[in-house]
Amino acid sequence: MGTERQASKAAAQAVEDSLWAFRADILASFLIERNPYLRGSSAARLESALQSIQESLSEDATPIIRALIGDWMKAFIAKVVGEDGRGLYLAAYDHEEFDSDEIRGLPKGRWAYRIN
Repeated sequence: MGTERQASKAAAQAVEDSLWAFRADILASFLIERNPYLRGSSAARLESALQSIQESLSEDATPIIRALIGDWMKAFIAKVVGEDGRGLYLAAYDHEEFDSDEIRGLPKGRWAYRIN
């Protein structure tokens, strides 16, 4: 449970920590859109290359993907959290985000996430 700022910060950290697990097509489309060096690249080829890196390195692919995203990390986080919501990254149990104002017995003005 946390404030708006705490929830956003925690979601951003969760995204950065799990870059290796993002679908390769999501990463490829973002990279082609943002990175001028990749514009005009084949999305399918980039997706295949990313998928190979992810499959062979698993969690160890995170630093490579972080480097590819580079200065666009805030934009990437805003995109994926904006599309999927913070609950996907913070609520391992059900991916839901709950406003504590609607839950009796919890402090008001917070966001709550079920993790188990």
